Formats: sequence, C-alpha cells, structure tokens
Amino acid sequence: MPIQLRALQIEDFPVVEKWSKDHAFCLANGWETGRSKDEFFSWWHNCVHNHSHNFLRLGIEFESKLIGYADLANINTISAEIGIAIGESKAWGRGFGTAALKQLMIYATEKYGTQVFDAETHKTNIRSKNMLEKLGFTEISRIGSEEYMGKDNQLIQYQYNKEEYTMVQKERVTPKHIISAATVVLNDKNEVLLIKGPRRGWEMPGGQVEEGESLKDAAIRETKEESGIDVEIVKFCGVFQNVSGSICNTLFLARAIGGTPTTSPESLEVGFYPVEQALEMVTYKNFRERIEYCLKEEMNPFYIEFN
Repeated sequence: MPIQLRALQIEDFPVVEKWSKDHAFCLANGWETGRSKDEFFSWWHNCVHNHSHNFLRLGIEFESKLIGYADLANINTISAEIGIAIGESKAWGRGFGTAALKQLMIYATEKYGTQVFDAETHKTNIRSKNMLEKLGFTEISRIGSEEYMGKDNQLIQYQYNKEEYTMVQKERVTPKHIISAATVVLNDKNEVLLIKGPRRGWEMPGGQVEEGESLKDAAIRETKEESGIDVEIVKFCGVFQNVSGSICNTLFLARAIGGTPTTSPESLEVGFYPVEQALEMVTYKNFRERIEYCLKEEMNPFYIEFN
C-alpha cells in the first residue's frame, strides 16, 4: 500500500502524543518536551481545525497508520514553502519522506497551481538534503542558523522551479545504462533476508544507484529503506548485466547488524528465511541465481550477461 496524504483528525492524537515522547524526533523537529497532555491536545486541536488560506497541514498515512505530516506554507498563486516530518525516528531513512513530499508537490500543483517550491533544512541534516536534491531542489542560499539536534546549525535554503526543472530534464542526455545495487544479507542464524515486492514477489533488497552515490552506499541505503535492516557489506560479489535492457545490477554479500524487519512502500513483507527455503521462494526471472552466485564463494567474483 503506497503513502497517502489525508486530513488530520482528532483521533490521531494518541499517535502524535507518542511522537512527543521520542527524544530524537523532538530534537529534529524543534518540538518542546515535557508539555502536559492538556496543553499538547490543545495544540493538536488547533492543527486539526486550522483553516488558514495560506497554510495547510496534511497527515501522511502508511498502512492505515499516521506516520507523519506535511506542510504547505505561504501559499500564493505561484509559490509555496514546503515541509515534512516523519513521526517516530525508527521510521526515518525508509523513503517515506521522499514519497510524501512528491505527493504533496503534485497536490499543490493541482490544487493551487504551485510552480515554485521553497524549502529549508539544516547543514548537518544529510537525509533531508539528499531527499530535496533527489526531487530536483537546488540550493539557493545559506542564511541564518538555529538549533538542530541540540546544537546551533547553519540553515540552507532550497528551491524547486517546475518549469526550469522540466527544461533541464529535457536537455539532459538519456543515460546509456541504469546501475543498481542489491544485497544478499545473512543474519547470525545464516538466514537470508528477503522482501516481497508488489510486482516481482520475493527478492533481495536493492535499487537504483543515485547520482553522486557509491555502489556500496546505495546497497546499504536501499536495504535499509526496503527492509528496515541495517547492514555491513562483507564483500562485492559480482554483476548481472541485462544487455538488452541496459541495466547493470551489482551484488554484494552483507551481514545484518541492526534494525527490525519492517515493510515499506516497496516491500509488502520482510523476513529472514533459511537458505533453501529462501531460494524456493524467489521465482522472478534469474533472481534466485543471483542469490546462489553470491552465496557460493568459489563463484565470486562473477559477471553474467543476459537479455
């Protein structure tokens, strides 16, 4: 089930109250701690019933649960400021913010005709900076500072101009190849980590390498986003190249070092399974062979071409 934007509800209060007890979330979003329940409920009541003509706060929902909120501020006929907060800190780094921000931009364009989006983040908030740049935002200034995660931090201003971005995209030369990175992850029981994708069924976690990102970092990031599991790369195993599709899939062997199996917009189910069972579960094209090659040390490194 994909991310959805919806109106905030009074009934969401227990979830939001739980966020207020997450120290990392409060530090990152400038929330006061130690507020009484009545005071906090009054604040939430105002959020739900705010009907300002130039401000909108929507809830972010995943699997029928509120996981964050997204803001449009200073809305006018051309531009708006955009902001987002994902609730409990354990949900960070899984692609929820990027998916929600993309939906919010589409919503603003359709409802208000917004063409220019402004955003602001902190210099040390690498996750937020990467998210904005991934969506096409450009840094325009570095003005001011404020407290972030308990320390004074430089503020960075970003902007997305839909018309300019579309022109740049048209001028770009289409890349000759798509590079992806995937991991075969083992836990302490020597079980294999699998995710169940909405299109291909059971498979190892992985995805496209972003601009300016190393293969190794992409493999670690995609695994975390799709499964909730933190991994350490053990070694590079090899490449499966789809020649006709112009796709190079790089494969790594990794071990689980933390996190909890958690679903995401790209994974309906997540779990560790004994090797033989895992191989039987994976049925999409040559994905089973990719896992087998990674697990057989004598096969490493490998380069496999197919069409």
